[in-house]
Amino acid sequence: MKLSVLGSSNKVIDLNERRLYRDLSFGVSNQEDINVHSLHFDKAYILQGEILLSLGRYNEAIKAFNLALEINPMSSSAYSSLAFIYDMKNSSKEALFFNQKAFEVFEHSGEDKVFLLSLYDQKMSILSKENMLEEMKKTIFSAQQNLSQVDFDYIVDCYKDYFSIDSSRKLYAI
Repeated sequence: MKLSVLGSSNKVIDLNERRLYRDLSFGVSNQEDINVHSLHFDKAYILQGEILLSLGRYNEAIKAFNLALEINPMSSSAYSSLAFIYDMKNSSKEALFFNQKAFEVFEHSGEDKVFLLSLYDQKMSILSKENMLEEMKKTIFSAQQNLSQVDFDYIVDCYKDYFSIDSSRKLYAI
């Protein structure tokens, strides 16, 4: 069953390739139209990467996410997925690198604001595992500036062993 799901993601990629070749043969020539098709490839490779990740095939998932990034270097979700994989592999340096790349492209990615919460949560998780308290402080203060109050409260609650908020909403590192 798992292999059939992976096979279906390969079919999505194959179908998108056929559509692109068909359209190119019928005269789709401007870059904007080609970019629209490329976004479909991007999503197909991300789907394939997510499936491979769920199967525990991390190295193959990394390849799929990298292919997505070759097509669309502004995919914050692909960068975030790579950060997740490297975090799972206990490679914090690489995880933080890809998390930072996800932050950098987030504004231009068209991702929902909810995704920003997941990026902050991911970064805090990686930093807490490495006990990088100064970086955690910088990140939590950045989150306070960039997240809604509800989302920020969620982050503080998740990392309450490190931070607290007083009744006047002032943040304190513990």
